[in-house]
Amino acid sequence: SKIGELAEAKGWHLELAHANTPSMEAAKRAGERLVTNGKVAALIGGVGEGQAEVLTAIAAKAKIPFFNVGNTRDALRQKDCNRYTFHIEASAAMYLDALMQTPAAQKARRWFILYEANSEGRALLARATAAIAKQALGGSVAGSAAVTIEQPVYYNEINAARRANTDTFLLLTDIVDQLAFIGQQVQSAPDLTTL
Repeated sequence: SKIGELAEAKGWHLELAHANTPSMEAAKRAGERLVTNGKVAALIGGVGEGQAEVLTAIAAKAKIPFFNVGNTRDALRQKDCNRYTFHIEASAAMYLDALMQTPAAQKARRWFILYEANSEGRALLARATAAIAKQALGGSVAGSAAVTIEQPVYYNEINAARRANTDTFLLLTDIVDQLAFIGQQVQSAPDLTTL
């Protein structure tokens, strides 16, 4: 790799050790094994649920940097911030601020937010509300609804948005739930924009 070549030119030997971590527990085992078994200069990861948190703790204990390349949680950059963690992946706040700019320029003004009924969903709702106030050029949140993961039917939420005179939906759910929602929204409220 180019980084390896640059390291060799300076007289350093750089080796990249890979670990497959499909779960938080696997990431913890792999991170601990890497730190214990060798001279590790840094950890890179954080793609799966809870993995950035465990790798942050391992890196802090070993006093080495951890490069978060997959977790967008704002809490990792705020209350759970760690001096050994560097965020390569943008935060949810950054994505939401960027997401607001195009619809705002296209005059989206009354937003209805669907979010997951859990602590992460509520945190995203708060951040999205702040992003709309900051970026949406006079836009406001007309309403919101907490939805369950893998909820099969969204007509109640679509009707609530209609009653609130919404022009734009913001979906803060996983991709499977977004697809289910969009299919129902296109059938019953095709005039509304969905993000």
